[in-house]
Amino acid sequence: MNQFASASALFHGSVDSLIGGRSENQDNFGYVETPLGFLVVVCDGMGGGPGGKTASYVAVSRFMQAVREANAMSSAEETLKRAVALTQEALAVEMHRNSALRGMGSTLVAVLFTPQAAWVVHAGDSRCYRMSDGKMRFRTADHSLVGELVQHGTITEEQARKSPQSNIITQGLGSLSNNTPTIDEVPYKRGDRFFLCTDGVWGMMPQPNLLHRFASSQDTASLVTRLQTEVDELGAAHGGGHDNHTLAIVQVESDSKLKDKMDRISKIIIAVLAVCLLVSLAFNIFGGGKSSGNDNAQLKDLQRENAQLTKENEELNRKKEKLEQRIEKLEQGEEASPRNDLLERVIIDTNDKDIDPNDKESSPEDENQPKKDSLNNKDIPGDLVLKILNEIKSDLDSMAGMWRSNLKKAEERHLYWVERVKTNIDSLNTVTEGQYQKYLSEFNMTLGNIKPAFDAKNHRYSNIASKDKIDHLKKCIQKIESDYKERKIK
Repeated sequence: MNQFASASALFHGSVDSLIGGRSENQDNFGYVETPLGFLVVVCDGMGGGPGGKTASYVAVSRFMQAVREANAMSSAEETLKRAVALTQEALAVEMHRNSALRGMGSTLVAVLFTPQAAWVVHAGDSRCYRMSDGKMRFRTADHSLVGELVQHGTITEEQARKSPQSNIITQGLGSLSNNTPTIDEVPYKRGDRFFLCTDGVWGMMPQPNLLHRFASSQDTASLVTRLQTEVDELGAAHGGGHDNHTLAIVQVESDSKLKDKMDRISKIIIAVLAVCLLVSLAFNIFGGGKSSGNDNAQLKDLQRENAQLTKENEELNRKKEKLEQRIEKLEQGEEASPRNDLLERVIIDTNDKDIDPNDKESSPEDENQPKKDSLNNKDIPGDLVLKILNEIKSDLDSMAGMWRSNLKKAEERHLYWVERVKTNIDSLNTVTEGQYQKYLSEFNMTLGNIKPAFDAKNHRYSNIASKDKIDHLKKCIQKIESDYKERKIK
């Protein structure tokens, strides 16, 4: 357990990294005071042999060094971009120097706390959460295969967490082809907490459960210890062998210059209150001293209008509270959208024996169990069914296209590098041994990068993403459409 604090004491916290059920801890972390502000970094290494541990160590140390070298007047965003580039360069040098390290890589998540804002930079699936008043106000989006499916609404957070393909990273440092990070400028206020963690932490429990623990008022050291212990207990309960897990909690004791944006509902309520205030002022100015019968009638009209506006304001407040509760549930994965709900019900219909009796994944329902809801029920609005089916078909076509595109790109890159290496083999008289070794190193690194794409046809990225499942769902959709149109004609 490590505890830390900035020189100004405005940022303080705790961090711990545990080996989990693995033979080696390939996570690393660091924190340092820089000319721009206080910096906290967490990395998760990837690669066989010594590669993962080395990659995360080099990434943390070089990234912190690069930010420390910045001038106090430098742009925070440009400094972080430069730090990423220098870290990538350092990893490439290590891989070229030692053949055993070729193919290594690392995720990165770091927060630079400046007076203006918290600058969050990340590449890969190590995450940063901002908790404010017990609620999640910000979270990084994973650079992973399943993370992209979640962002497109194809699968849920929980499906992604449990997916066997959750470890396929699309961006990161080292040998990965995409080394471009995402940088976010995030406001903060006194009492906020930022949580930086590797997938060994967030991958062990559903997001609502994790956020509930993040909302704890325990001091940072006690909370880190409690969460890390729980992750180990959950891992042991599932047979052990769980991933390394690193968690850093930073508590903020000041307000940033950048402020949270007001949401749309709050703006509407303020506008309504302003109207009520204007009505009240109008009454006080024009109706307060009148006593004639006609003026009394106007006064009653104004009072009725004021009462109506007050009633509407109360109704808007109730709607705002309901919307905020629903938004919170959606953010935490507790509530599915109607579209995702119907998508799940399409998947349920794949058990229909008339659709594809040879599908090995289909299984007849237990006669003793109550039958699940089906899209063929007449109580579902037909126009809504057709609309959502069209959206689902569009998504499936998009996924199939992505699948084919990835394989095509992989084949093109493979042929390119084979030809490049072959050309240099044929012209060894003009190529130095150092240049030749560099070409071979780049070729081997690229093969490592594109292997997941070559293996894509053997993987099921989600319960609906493989080609076989796409074809099967299309048959299901066609049958549902046919049934619906037949009922409509009748």
